[in-house]
Amino acid sequence: MQVLLIGNDPYHNFLVRTELRKYFSIGSIDVVSRGSDAIKKSLLKRYDLLIMNYHLPDENGINVYNRMKKIGLDRQVIMIVKDSENPDVISKLKESKISYIIRNSNFPENLTQPMKKIVLKKGKESADDEEIQKRIEQERIEALHQTSMTINHEVNNALTTIMGASQLLQNEKYNLSSEVMDKVKVIENSAQRIRDTLIKLSQLKTAVSVEVPNGRMFDLKESIVGSEAKQVLPD
Repeated sequence: MQVLLIGNDPYHNFLVRTELRKYFSIGSIDVVSRGSDAIKKSLLKRYDLLIMNYHLPDENGINVYNRMKKIGLDRQVIMIVKDSENPDVISKLKESKISYIIRNSNFPENLTQPMKKIVLKKGKESADDEEIQKRIEQERIEALHQTSMTINHEVNNALTTIMGASQLLQNEKYNLSSEVMDKVKVIENSAQRIRDTLIKLSQLKTAVSVEVPNGRMFDLKESIVGSEAKQVLPD
């Protein structure tokens, strides 16, 4: 989790950093003292959480929050307010649905509970995103399987005829010259390569693509998971 701490009291900032690292897995905690600096930082780096003092040297925390929302920086925020805070400020925080904690005798321990809620929400969102990606991948593989089955169905009959004819022509009774025989064998081998490729297409387990000069193509070897076993092609 990436956290931005916004406040100009070094001691309070130290307490918050210590509390966060005590209970949560935090990737980094950046610190700024002014609301304008918080906006600049947030434009350069995506933070999962902003812990912001309401009283800042340049403007109050709600103004900073609203300015960030206007430019698309909609982030999770926990606002820190004084225990003697004006009730109107508390009302505005509730109206804006901004999480807040009061800097009283329980500070910074009272930061733990709202942090737990944010961590749980973030974990659920990550799980949901992962599930969506899995479904997309499954649908992609299903589309590949259907395409593979269609190609197999359309090509296999003609391919079987070509392979059968090339094998038949190699019978001694046709008495083909060595030059023609070599060409017939090339036809048979090429047909067999096509058949092998069709079998691989029917065994796709994932969709790994690679760059080629004219775009991208599937890497059949990487897209097949433990599937060297032959598979009967559909008629």
